[in-house]
Amino acid sequence: MASRVAAKVTRKTKAVADSIVHPPFLKLIIPAQQARPAPPLGPQLGKVSSFCLKDNQIFADRSYDLVISHPSSMHLLRMAAAAKKGASSPGTEVCGRLSLKHIYHIAELKKQDPHLFTADLQDICKMLIGTAHRLGIEIVTQDDIESGKVDYTPSGYANFLQDREAYLKQKKLETETAKQSKMMRL
Repeated sequence: MASRVAAKVTRKTKAVADSIVHPPFLKLIIPAQQARPAPPLGPQLGKVSSFCLKDNQIFADRSYDLVISHPSSMHLLRMAAAAKKGASSPGTEVCGRLSLKHIYHIAELKKQDPHLFTADLQDICKMLIGTAHRLGIEIVTQDDIESGKVDYTPSGYANFLQDREAYLKQKKLETETAKQSKMMRL
């Protein structure tokens, strides 16, 4: 009885697996000067020699299409906020601050990417704001700056970054002491 059920489930899953159609392209994010047949690219392509043969058959003149887009949104947001890494608990911890003007400039840059070319600039800004919140980057409005809630002057932001660096050092020290105390208990 159990073997019949297992055979039936196997047939159903094979039918579903056969109906899945994968796109004819492979989207990869490869850091600069790291495209080689070794991992991470080699295992994703399978047999590199057969891939090269198929690629040469598709393009008889041995030309190829290489689409280079801008860095990821997370990288651009971290660079704009001068944050080395995102917050470990984004809801409570702030790792950087950006104004809406910065978000707009990053959105203009990301709009040039092929997959966001047809997207509306406002939608790209909303996407960037969501990504910034997930990273722990606070979005500062003009009202916050004018009312004095946030010190967004260069010296004020430098103080914020120094406080953040001290916080990260303190947190690293706490985790190291917790590791040491755990090792002592063993």
